[in-house]
Amino acid sequence: MTETFARVYRPNSLETYVGNENVKATIRNTIKRGRRPQVVIAKGFTSSGKTTIARILMKEYECTGRVEGGDACGVCESCRDFDAYIKTGLLDNLPDVKEINVAENSGKGDVVELLEGRIYPPQFGKFKYYYFDEVHKASDALQNYLLKPIEEPEEHVVYILSTTDPDKLLPTIRNRANLVLDLKKPSEYDLVSLMGTICKEEEVPFEDEGLRMIATRTDFIIRESLNYLQQVVDAHGECSAEAVSKEFEVVTDKVLFEFYNAY
Repeated sequence: MTETFARVYRPNSLETYVGNENVKATIRNTIKRGRRPQVVIAKGFTSSGKTTIARILMKEYECTGRVEGGDACGVCESCRDFDAYIKTGLLDNLPDVKEINVAENSGKGDVVELLEGRIYPPQFGKFKYYYFDEVHKASDALQNYLLKPIEEPEEHVVYILSTTDPDKLLPTIRNRANLVLDLKKPSEYDLVSLMGTICKEEEVPFEDEGLRMIATRTDFIIRESLNYLQQVVDAHGECSAEAVSKEFEVVTDKVLFEFYNAY
């Protein structure tokens, strides 16, 4: 089965991550100063790239081949393992990374058991990572339990808390974060540029208007835009405005202009 655009072109570095330039600058400056914040909050709307930026952050922390002042090298063993993880979500080669979907584990039991291992040093890398997705859905009991490990993290542990609704977190948890990444939607320009680059890589004819129509239809959500782009290309072999219009039964700007002029 051919891999989808969303998977093939999922960013695995700060350079390939689209949009949120201020967030990328914050991460780069933090790394450059030699700091590795241990309690991180990644907040933003659904599908804004919180999980991807969290995985890239871990990769940045763990790189062993970084040139001074640069991003993660992308070629050391650690970077290659994280690249595979970013693309597939599989943790086979990264035993020191734990992902917890709080929406599915909102009680204390499973999380308490998982966090018991935090006192032991990492097996391979510099840190152990605990990534809590949708952490705002944690029960009050779980949020209160998290306060202690987050307040005094072991020197080898990093907690990354991802949320679409930070106001539902206890203020005491929010106050523990020493790095807050506030993620926004990409601009139309950034999203259209990304899809145009993919079309060029795949040797697919396209029109900017067709790409803009997709971006608008998805409300500038990257993953959904790439899935729609895939659908149009698979069905029509191109991404012209006409192809997008036929696929989704939408009216192109050209038709609107022609109607206006005729009127």
